[in-house]
Amino acid sequence: MKKKMLLVMGIIGSLLIVPIFFCFFLLFMSFISHDIKDKFLESVSSPNGEYRIDVYRTNCGATCSFGILGELCDTKNKCKEIYRGYKEYGSYVYWIDNENIFINNKTLNVFKDKYDYREDKDYYNKRYIKNENNE
Repeated sequence: MKKKMLLVMGIIGSLLIVPIFFCFFLLFMSFISHDIKDKFLESVSSPNGEYRIDVYRTNCGATCSFGILGELCDTKNKCKEIYRGYKEYGSYVYWIDNENIFINNKTLNVFKDKYDYREDKDYYNKRYIKNENNE
């Protein structure tokens, strides 16, 4: 009889604990998966008006610096990320022609290129040298 009672109590306890754990898990995920787009900065249209670059300031929280996120968007508002910079607080976007842009000292073909500081092998070297010289 005691074994059956313990089994029933275990099943009831499991039925109560699992939903509570699931709620805490969802709450935790909502905190860590927030949108990094902190502030919309500008939208710059291509010369022919078929595309635009939307630029946002990014903020990942207290553990990292601000950055810049650039998205290429078409007239149907379908967007793709083409630029991600770190420790950048403003943006300068200029369309060279209908396919090429100049954004924060980088020239990109909007259909072929993508800049992401995390994939730039020289990015960290430049930061280290800059900090080493106290500039």
